[in-house]
Amino acid sequence: MYQLRNFRDVIDACGHTTGLASALNIEHEAVRKWRQRNRIPVEYWQGVIAAARFCGENVTADDLTRMVAKTFTINVQHLGTPLPTRGRPRTLS
Repeated sequence: MYQLRNFRDVIDACGHTTGLASALNIEHEAVRKWRQRNRIPVEYWQGVIAAARFCGENVTADDLTRMVAKTFTINVQHLGTPLPTRGRPRTLS
């Protein structure tokens, strides 16, 4: 069993790019790009979860969601400054 910390780990646990592409019946190149970007499109999550279980890994939608949240948090922390706003900030009334 792998320690699945990110999407690359999930892809590797499912037989790397070739194995996962075969399991999902999609082009190898698509999965290679996912691994390179460390992202798996949400519309493939259900198939990825099934493929991971077949490979003996316990991956859930919550696990994948946490991976997205972790990546987003890391990216925001690297910005260092708040995002600029245009004009006056809107308030809810």
